[in-house]
Amino acid sequence: MSENLTVAAAKPAGKGLTIAIVVSAIVTIAGIALWGVQIAGGLIQTGSRDMAPWGLYMMCFMFLVGVSTGVLMISSAPRVFGFESFGRIAKISTWAATVLAILAAGFVIIDLGGPARIWELFIYSNFSSPLMWDVVAVALYIVLTIVYLWAIVCNEAGKVSNLALRTISVIAFASAILLLCVDAWIFSLQQSREMWHSAVLAPWFIASALASGTALVLLLAAAVRKCGFAEIDAVGFSRLAKLLGVFILADLYFYACDLVTEAFPNAGGSEIVAMITTGQIAPFF
Repeated sequence: MSENLTVAAAKPAGKGLTIAIVVSAIVTIAGIALWGVQIAGGLIQTGSRDMAPWGLYMMCFMFLVGVSTGVLMISSAPRVFGFESFGRIAKISTWAATVLAILAAGFVIIDLGGPARIWELFIYSNFSSPLMWDVVAVALYIVLTIVYLWAIVCNEAGKVSNLALRTISVIAFASAILLLCVDAWIFSLQQSREMWHSAVLAPWFIASALASGTALVLLLAAAVRKCGFAEIDAVGFSRLAKLLGVFILADLYFYACDLVTEAFPNAGGSEIVAMITTGQIAPFF
């Protein structure tokens, strides 16, 4: 799992990065302004109803958690299993995993209706609910990604040993799997929802995270090479692409298992399967 990385001198960022920063700043300002409108008018403005109980915010949360954990697992796997390290890409990927995890937690705060309600999660916490498990798992994961990133930086400076870094990478790797499982259980433990109440969701979430995480690592590697921070040859990209192919096939396998189970005659989710394969949302599917 080595990418045959050769470090090169950094080049000037160029106009592309400047444009990206400006666009990101504009989107961020617009998002904060719209959040203020939502806080003033209430969550009713989101339009979420029973058929979409969490809506866009929780979809973004799940997506960002999946990408973050996938990136962390891919970037830390060489150290965890004793392969050659990803080098500079590992540090950049860990930065990305940390930022994505914090963004994911931000969507939970937005979905609560306002930051002033955060304390209610702890004052009225119910640990029999998977949602409360997720609060703990997300907080633990964010702390461990920050610690792992700190350990990588200190290891490069000679302040943290390779053994200590590997130990931290194993713990961070395990926390990523734990978070994905807890997120899957939020869905799969709801018996009233067709295609949610399934034991396959936890491994399916892990496969999806690995696929999306590998894809982001590929994009980061391409961006790093474009900016001149590192030279990555075709062999490195080929290996990552092959990994991505394997994870996509695993992801599709779990999806097929769920579809076959739910589409079987008299199964509870047969109508849902028909809707997404031949019905009104089939083109999007």
